[in-house]
Amino acid sequence: MMDNWRKRIIKGGFLLVLLLTMGTALMGCSGNTNAKNYFKHEPLPDAEAIFLETSAAVREIAWNELSKEDKESVTGDWKNAQVALAKWEDVTMKKTTEKPDTEALYKVTFLTDRDAQLGPIGIYIDPVTKKIVGYDGRQ
Repeated sequence: MMDNWRKRIIKGGFLLVLLLTMGTALMGCSGNTNAKNYFKHEPLPDAEAIFLETSAAVREIAWNELSKEDKESVTGDWKNAQVALAKWEDVTMKKTTEKPDTEALYKVTFLTDRDAQLGPIGIYIDPVTKKIVGYDGRQ
């Protein structure tokens, strides 16, 4: 009598565990729209790729500002000019006394064949308006 009762408990427990496992698996797979849609979105752009794209545009703005004489003095490919972040306080020759709304500016530096005498050409650009706000002083 005890063996019969023990067999029923074991058999019932096994069925209960089986039903719970299957139910959990079925509920997890159905209607989980977040998991289905998660991989359908395009990946977010890489910050480095965005900076490279922005750097190219900023270089072109600065290049177009240069005189013919300055362009001829640039050494190397102007498309490889250094682009860095700078502050308004770094600008030695400001085009205006009005400080831009942004904290950071782009600084494009062109190396020239006259760097020993004058120093490199530095042009500061407002990242929001894409306008030139100042220059590095050359001697």
